Amino acid sequence: NLLVTGHSLGGALTQLASQWLYNQLVQTGHLANVHITPMTFAAPTTGNQQFSALFQTTFPDNYACVNEHDIVPRAWWDFHALQSMYPRPGQTIAEFGVAAAAAVAIYKASTGNVYRPVTAPPMDMFPGWMPQAPDKFAHTMEVNHGIDTYRDYIRVKTNIY
Repeated sequence: NLLVTGHSLGGALTQLASQWLYNQLVQTGHLANVHITPMTFAAPTTGNQQFSALFQTTFPDNYACVNEHDIVPRAWWDFHALQSMYPRPGQTIAEFGVAAAAAVAIYKASTGNVYRPVTAPPMDMFPGWMPQAPDKFAHTMEVNHGIDTYRDYIRVKTNIY
């Protein structure tokens, strides 16, 4: 059994490395004795619909842990939700300026539905941290994306301390 795991960029690389390892083992004829399980935490979207379908078919027992307030794993495939994820006093894209809003609109139109998360729902999604008055977007985002937040969730879920 081979467990391939990573957080954030490491999670994206987990998805790519798992598929690459699988392909290499098939080509060399060594796959019969190896079972690969990808396990990601806060992984950003790495591919299109075809890669997503291939990954889900190859690794039906993969595990993806996502904090519902973490923008990184949702950045490419769930732009609409990102724009309203954090309550006031957070800014909307339009409030950053007309140019920023136009750039996002052009980006969304150009990608259409190209990016897809490789893990079919249900992901292991847990509620993140949201202060009563989120006055610092960077701090809120950093806490929600931090590996400690994911580690603490897994410790509580598995009752391991």
